[in-house]
Amino acid sequence: MALYRKNSSKSISINELLSKIQKRAYEIYIKKGYKHGNDLDDWLKAEKEVKKELSIK
Repeated sequence: MALYRKNSSKSISINELLSKIQKRAYEIYIKKGYKHGNDLDDWLKAEKEVKKELSIK
C-alpha cells in the first residue's frame, strides 16, 4: 500500500513512512535528554512533523 503526497504524484510506502516517523521520534527522545515516559507524545509529535514535511494528511 502506498500513500500519495498532496500536490505530488510521488508516493511513499507505509514502511517508509513508519521508518521516518520512528527515526524522528528517536531524535526527539535524544533531544529531550533520553527522558523516559514520553514515548507516545514523542511518536505523535514525530508523526505530525513527518506528515507535514511529506505533505500527507
